[in-house]
Amino acid sequence: HPSGNDFDRLVWYLDVDIASGGTGTLSLKDHVGTSALTRQWGSNSQESGSIGVIPSVSGEYSLTVTLNGQSSFIHLKVAGGLVNQWTL
Repeated sequence: HPSGNDFDRLVWYLDVDIASGGTGTLSLKDHVGTSALTRQWGSNSQESGSIGVIPSVSGEYSLTVTLNGQSSFIHLKVAGGLVNQWTL
């Protein structure tokens, strides 16, 4: 980042469609063992346009995804962000 500061937040966006008979899981964990984002879906599940913010503790993450069902999908977008505050 141009300010020279590390990202202190991660912003995530999620779209999921699990087919009939399908299943899915998602886990985003930082490297100090904290589960920052976890989800589980069953047959015929949908999650559309979910968005959230999680703290960026270690700056390093592992993503684990399982997905069953021929037409099932999980779309995850993650971006780093900074929180700045000013008093006027």
